[in-house]
Amino acid sequence: MEFLAPMELFQVTNFLAKEHDLLRFFFNMFDERKSAYVITLLQTWMHNDI
Repeated sequence: MEFLAPMELFQVTNFLAKEHDLLRFFFNMFDERKSAYVITLLQTWMHNDI
């Protein structure tokens, strides 16, 4: 996902790699939804100081 900074990509990749159910869900999404999902993950982490 070219819109992510390297650290953001690292964080999202590590998270999804640990959450097998979410990873399967993610790969079955349409590409347009994947971007929105990743952005929402990052916003949630920032909002919750994760």
